[in-house]
Amino acid sequence: MTLPTDLPVPSSRPRRRWGALVVVLAALVSVLVACSSSDTAGPAGGPTTMPAVKLVNLQDGAPADLAAYRGKPTVVNLWASWCTPCRTEMPMFEATHQRLGDRVQFVGITDDPNRDAARQAAATTKVTYPLLVDTDEKLQSDLGVTGLPATLFLDKDGAIVERHAGILDQAALNDTIGRLYGIT
Repeated sequence: MTLPTDLPVPSSRPRRRWGALVVVLAALVSVLVACSSSDTAGPAGGPTTMPAVKLVNLQDGAPADLAAYRGKPTVVNLWASWCTPCRTEMPMFEATHQRLGDRVQFVGITDDPNRDAARQAAATTKVTYPLLVDTDEKLQSDLGVTGLPATLFLDKDGAIVERHAGILDQAALNDTIGRLYGIT
């Protein structure tokens, strides 16, 4: 029995194309997950209480402690001077801080080693709520935060009740404060 000699030779090209497509799709899913906003609290989203870290006031370097804000709901915004989305949302946090007065405490925390740049960003955005510096640069990792900006919503006892990864808009901030704290 003789075999025909003019049959096409199977190519591995289709297999390589599928492999490349799978790699590209996996990378795309990873990017979308990393860049998406999420609202989570608890073990899957990190600790439910703020880790103990050394904080100082950005302006004068005086020691600071988040425990000083217990007794009222607190919005903690993690930011950096080099983070464009952070600087974009800071005036919105400031406006909400001004509108709500002492009913909700706003606090910004940076681990930016360039304190002059952080002070300049604060001045440019006209933020008046407390801005603190994580001098050990470990709060973000202790919280499981992998990108900035990130916002934590604490109850009056200081427990983390919700997290938001990525930039917040005014409607989402108002909705979250209303839903969690009953404040409009």
